[in-house]
Amino acid sequence: MPNRLAWASALLAITIWGVGHSAVSAADEPKGGSAAEADEAVFPLQEVQILSISSNPSLVSDLTRGARAETQEQPHETVKSYPKLLSKKPIYGLIRLAPDPFQQESGTPFHFVADESGEKPAEETPAKEKEPEKESSILDTLSSALGIKKAVKPAAVEPPKLNNTYDRLYFDLNGDLDLTNDAVVTPMKETPPSLVRRYSSLRQAVVFDEITVSVDLGEELGSRPVRLLPRLEIQEYEGKEYSGVGFISAVARKGSIKLGDQSYQAVLAQRYLITGRYDCQYTALLLSSASDPNSREYWWGSDQLNAMRLVDGTYYTTSTTPAGDRLVVRPYRGPMGLLKIGPGDRDIDKLTIQGSLQSKETAVAVGQLKTDGGRGLEPASECRLPAGDYLPAYVTIEFGDLQLGISNNYHADGEPRGADHSKAIHGIRIREDTPFVWDFSTSPVVMFASPAKDQTYKPGDEISVSGVLVDPKLGIMIRRLTDTGRQEEKTVQIGDGRTTTYKESVSLDPVVTITNAAGKQIAEGPMPFG
Repeated sequence: MPNRLAWASALLAITIWGVGHSAVSAADEPKGGSAAEADEAVFPLQEVQILSISSNPSLVSDLTRGARAETQEQPHETVKSYPKLLSKKPIYGLIRLAPDPFQQESGTPFHFVADESGEKPAEETPAKEKEPEKESSILDTLSSALGIKKAVKPAAVEPPKLNNTYDRLYFDLNGDLDLTNDAVVTPMKETPPSLVRRYSSLRQAVVFDEITVSVDLGEELGSRPVRLLPRLEIQEYEGKEYSGVGFISAVARKGSIKLGDQSYQAVLAQRYLITGRYDCQYTALLLSSASDPNSREYWWGSDQLNAMRLVDGTYYTTSTTPAGDRLVVRPYRGPMGLLKIGPGDRDIDKLTIQGSLQSKETAVAVGQLKTDGGRGLEPASECRLPAGDYLPAYVTIEFGDLQLGISNNYHADGEPRGADHSKAIHGIRIREDTPFVWDFSTSPVVMFASPAKDQTYKPGDEISVSGVLVDPKLGIMIRRLTDTGRQEEKTVQIGDGRTTTYKESVSLDPVVTITNAAGKQIAEGPMPFG
């Protein structure tokens, strides 16, 4: 085990950061752009209610995740006046609309507060929806391709009934920092089940009536109305409650389009960032086959407007107008290059990659396209990709029995998730004339996301230690390290004192020891990845 771990650690070298283009194996040789292809095609899109987009509850749930607001227990000092509140625990919040995703505290701020009137909530009688067929994740697809039996996960615990007591929302619709002159917003009389995300820890889930706010969307669009559905959730962990408020875009765009000769239903929506305009590269673009509405590509970045999609041997780019009323499809005509997984100086035969990469402009999948009509990718030893500089969004790489999960490193030294995205390293450089061989020849290092190097503590303080295995040269992070040649049993609690046991591949989490200044060991434990 120690030798295997040392060997595994030595492998963790050159890496990527990504959400890039859609990639395929060299065997699927995509065209760099045929002169026979039309330059571009423009397709009209219509505005639709977010809840009427599809009869598939899984798709509706995916489109209604919402932009998360900042919440706190105390009033905001910048707000001039709040209404008289009855709740002992009002939830004060702030949502930023039309933000720059890479700039903190950007966008137009709107304040709100959620209150409890004290009226007895109605007895919950949630509507039943047909359970959609579970969609396979990329990791599930990889395990299947490797012949690894999927672990039997414990049965879901029936969540308790909700006790919704928050029934008043005061939102600064006119943006004057005075919440006393805005009409109170009340919960929907009948909440669509697809808007209630059922977790075992969920205690309250309140969806309020739609609100409309005016947001400045820039010179081209000016001030436009933005329609929102506020959703308040309270979850309980280890006896403590945690509240959160999100805002769902109430409308989206939908239409029929074609990529080459293939027909699709397209949905253009704002899920995590509500910008009010649709030409942001992180706008969601979900494509399903016109012949099978439930079929969609699944890889990290496949649902973004800026993703490159491979259809019948040709890559296609997509863009839209700020209002989202037209979708433009263009075939990619640029240079192509080769990405290969190499053994370095190691004697290894099985070398594969699967997942997706990201550049500053686009996202692309890496792997071998399925030929059986499946929606995912299978591992490949090499892929031809549009030329560019990439980083890994998330990739799974196999060196024999060793399986690595890798992404860009979003941590900073002493700052969990504190990496500067503007300085992200795009170290996978795909060029037309020279293959990029990823052979893991650089040694990794351990970076501590917490505590910070110069942070001091008093005796008795509790310290959270979070180590991350990274390649600082390439800006990547090891998210998983697994021995697929061995299996171990896991036993977990599933509620009511019951347990279940299942098998999974052995995780190679390294053991970390902590010593004091005198060299005495004071703590020891495994270091999970990611």
